[in-house]
Amino acid sequence: MNRILSAVFAFLLATAASAQEEKIKAVVERYDASFTMASQSVGTYKVNKRVRVLDKDAADQAVLAVYSDEFRSLSSFSGTLESGGKVIRKYKMSDLEIVSVGEGVTDAVVSYIEPTAPAPYVVEFTYEVSYKNGFISFPSFIPVSKPDVALESASYVLSVPPGTELMYRSSVEPFKEAGAKADIYRWEPSPFHGYVYEHMMPSIFEQVPYLYVAPKAFAYASTKGEQTDWQSAGLWLHELQKDACVIPDALRSKVEQLISGVSDQKQKIKILYDYLRQTTRYVSVQLGIGGLKPFPAEMVMNSGFGDCKALSVYMQALLSAAGIHSEYLILDTGRWNLMRDFYSVGQMDHAMLCVPMQKDTLWIECTNPRYPLGYRHDDIAGHEVVLI
Repeated sequence: MNRILSAVFAFLLATAASAQEEKIKAVVERYDASFTMASQSVGTYKVNKRVRVLDKDAADQAVLAVYSDEFRSLSSFSGTLESGGKVIRKYKMSDLEIVSVGEGVTDAVVSYIEPTAPAPYVVEFTYEVSYKNGFISFPSFIPVSKPDVALESASYVLSVPPGTELMYRSSVEPFKEAGAKADIYRWEPSPFHGYVYEHMMPSIFEQVPYLYVAPKAFAYASTKGEQTDWQSAGLWLHELQKDACVIPDALRSKVEQLISGVSDQKQKIKILYDYLRQTTRYVSVQLGIGGLKPFPAEMVMNSGFGDCKALSVYMQALLSAAGIHSEYLILDTGRWNLMRDFYSVGQMDHAMLCVPMQKDTLWIECTNPRYPLGYRHDDIAGHEVVLI
């Protein structure tokens, strides 16, 4: 009887493994990346990536998109499209589509290419990105981020000036080689057989290979800072907001007029929140020191728009004019829990406000006028935050 049960169990395992293999829709055959830090301000990122698309539903795995702004720019690119074991298309820089982001307010663009062919087919891209004006963190490395995608080979090599202190979070430990001219770190994750999406599943970072790495001391635009703990990182970010909440007397008078005769604090906040919703709109312009420094509240007042940072600071200024204390905060909309020992603000992608109340905290999302005051939508509910 035990032998029969063992045989049945083995058969079920084999069937499950076979089903997993059949579900694989794309394979990252090779993903090699390297970053060379020449100084705190200058660096070069190189990538060679080869992907086999097995199913039309995985066509997004063949898309390449590279972001450029005042801190980085695409300096070279080439690629191929293979079908039936033959190269049927070669790509060069002039084949890339260039899309402006930020509604033309900034110089930021995305260069992208979207090869198409009947599956199965193979794409391979080689490109280089030049960095200038500094960096808070190095490019992250997540070779697989979607379900039903396998990985055969990957590596990430980081070269930094000797003695450069780093912090990193990774699924594997690096090999380190200290030299007279550079310290070299190499991460080589094992082959990955893919994962299947399930409702209420744990974070994919508990399953997929990944790497986040950043310098502890950095230069960024015209500033310098440290991220040896959350206090040092927060102080640098707080310094960027200096004087951002200053508003003209005309707006201060408007605030006083709006809340005149109202004594309840939460009602005052709602009145000012409604004023924010009626007079501003969200635009992802990413202005100000790499999208980290909010532009002043007065600029939002004059233009009527801003990104999440600018609108949060503007709301903070309105509350301050009403004598209400609030806290500016940052969070990652992609994951609930922050990497607590990875003290880089580069892991966050959103800014909000909160108002500490007597018995609870009121969370204020400033970017969507459809949300009622205090509503915690799916991208923020339950997420850890850093108060600045």
